[in-house]
Amino acid sequence: MHKVKYGKAEVALWGVEHLKKAKEKEASVIQAGKGAVKKAGEKTASVFNPDEDNDLRKWKREVIHGKGGSR
Repeated sequence: MHKVKYGKAEVALWGVEHLKKAKEKEASVIQAGKGAVKKAGEKTASVFNPDEDNDLRKWKREVIHGKGGSR
């Protein structure tokens, strides 16, 4: 196969085809990544919402200042 001579048109066509495939794959990977990031953000927001959770504020206060027991 190394003795085969390729024409400029064949090489150009091969390059165009492979660039198109690479760009399509890149676009699909980017879309999948965006979806995963969006889902992770929504999940984090639903888990960590300090306005809804008084226990979280209590927990933070205990962590920072201690439980307030006798010293």
